[in-house]
Amino acid sequence: MTKKNVLNAFLMALAATILFFQSGMANRLSKHHIKPEEAVQSMKAGEGIFVDVRERDEVDAGMVEGARWIPLSGLKENSSSTEAELAKLDRSKEILLYCRSGNRSGQAASILEKRGFKVRNAGGYSGLVGAGMKSQNTQP
Repeated sequence: MTKKNVLNAFLMALAATILFFQSGMANRLSKHHIKPEEAVQSMKAGEGIFVDVRERDEVDAGMVEGARWIPLSGLKENSSSTEAELAKLDRSKEILLYCRSGNRSGQAASILEKRGFKVRNAGGYSGLVGAGMKSQNTQP
């Protein structure tokens, strides 16, 4: 193999790795991931609580019915309003996090796990709606 071929192979592998992480796929494969259908079953059985970690403009367009809204930005900042929302969560239940694609909910899962919550990354909003969760168009 020539140096040029080795360099091209390396660059292709690097690009594939970057795309893998940017797509949120790494978070979907993490230990926190749960399929949308399983998350819906957990919620309906009263075992889980949905938490939407998207930002205000995304949530204004709709969120899963019955979900709590705690944006990832608030989790990262440890804001007092975020702390108040976290205090309202039932720690005996699994926190089912979602965002647009599953990337931010994966980040939120890591943050909340370190704080002692039982968490799962339920992926994206559209996947949950597609799995049977109703959408509400009210502001949280």
